[in-house]
Amino acid sequence: MRTHFAITAIIAIASTLIATGCSLPNTDGTTSAGRPKKATTVLLFDMSGSSVGVPRAQYEKVFRRVLERSAGPLAIGVIDGNSGGRELLEITVELPTYSAVFSNPRVYDKERTTAESSVTKAFDELMLREPPQPGGSALLDALDVADQYFEAHPNDRQRLVLVTDGAEESERLKVRKSKLPTHSVDAFIERERADGLLPSLDDTEVYMFGVGWVDDASMPSEKRRALERFWKRYLTATGASIAPYGISASTIKFP
Repeated sequence: MRTHFAITAIIAIASTLIATGCSLPNTDGTTSAGRPKKATTVLLFDMSGSSVGVPRAQYEKVFRRVLERSAGPLAIGVIDGNSGGRELLEITVELPTYSAVFSNPRVYDKERTTAESSVTKAFDELMLREPPQPGGSALLDALDVADQYFEAHPNDRQRLVLVTDGAEESERLKVRKSKLPTHSVDAFIERERADGLLPSLDDTEVYMFGVGWVDDASMPSEKRRALERFWKRYLTATGASIAPYGISASTIKFP
């Protein structure tokens, strides 16, 4: 009798969950109903001088993909030649997180729509910024800011999305003037570590779009590959987990 009652109760609970739209977690970062699971996400767009040729439509594709796949703390900022000298994360929001047990689907969907609308409006305003002056990116400074945000918003899952050509031109490093051989890259990383400048991005998922896409269309392919190798070695040294690179947002799989 008790076994029969337990089975009946389980069936009843499952039926209720299905009827109310509740869902169980999935393994790809979403629930079985396609709602995103909670994670701390930082999305940074390179709007330095070297990125002038990158179509803003690419930025929008990445933004919309990240927004629809995010729940929990989300910060969006701009990378330029002075990232370390001002507030970089210009948009910060706590996106609603869905709970299969406690959330009301209709209330959640309404709150989600409101939050996404607000973030989209702020993003559109961000993209209207005046064209940048010639120059490269202070991407290393931007990584420091992302590290601080993750520390202030701890989560089981952390994701860093970088839309950048990777052309670091700052006081810390000028990639255009270097051939970036492996021994030089390793020496630079060790200097960063010794000076306490290497960020701690342990287990952070890093997605990097657009490496090598610079204003100089004639950049040799070997230079582009050198940029990719540099950032892979540097980010690996921070403890991050690096996703495959890509230039077009349409080629990127962002969970």
